[in-house]
Amino acid sequence: GGVGGTPVPLDADNRISRIVPAEGDWEIDLTSFSGDIRDDLARRDFTVNAIACELEDPLAHGLDPARAIDPFHGREDLDARLIRAVSEGAFHDDPARLLRAVRIAAELGFDIDAETEALVRRDARLAASVAGERDREELLRLLALPGAGKHLFRLDSLGLLTALMPELAAARGTDQPLIHVWDVLEHSIN
Repeated sequence: GGVGGTPVPLDADNRISRIVPAEGDWEIDLTSFSGDIRDDLARRDFTVNAIACELEDPLAHGLDPARAIDPFHGREDLDARLIRAVSEGAFHDDPARLLRAVRIAAELGFDIDAETEALVRRDARLAASVAGERDREELLRLLALPGAGKHLFRLDSLGLLTALMPELAAARGTDQPLIHVWDVLEHSIN
């Protein structure tokens, strides 16, 4: 039995596609790779995105967790509602993952693992090197969520907000007239 749905090419050069089923709120990304699947999964961003299954007939077994290829224990992190980087170099490999960690956690109501959070803080300055459209997409998705101000404060607490918009650094600690409780940065977010 096939999955059905519409294939959407995401990256023709690297042979990456997405299948969007006619019904349901899920999707399947397909990619090609050479070598061992575990090597490919080791290059992923977060453990919850580093789970694979055999394509022989993935739905015949109801995506049986016992048959999952999960070398980084992503299913445990799904159960614990945690976003955890696959490797210490995950953000060096692709700095767009810095914002993505916050956005995914916010969308799913997950927490960011403490070690991953430390890596985000360590590598926050790399966010400035990401192509503008990639950052913009992540920010727009984050701002579209309920409690957008809270998510911006989260970006700020991780050092990402001023890495993306250095001009905001001058607003931090800048007092407003006495009728305001917040400094200029807090006022701008709220």
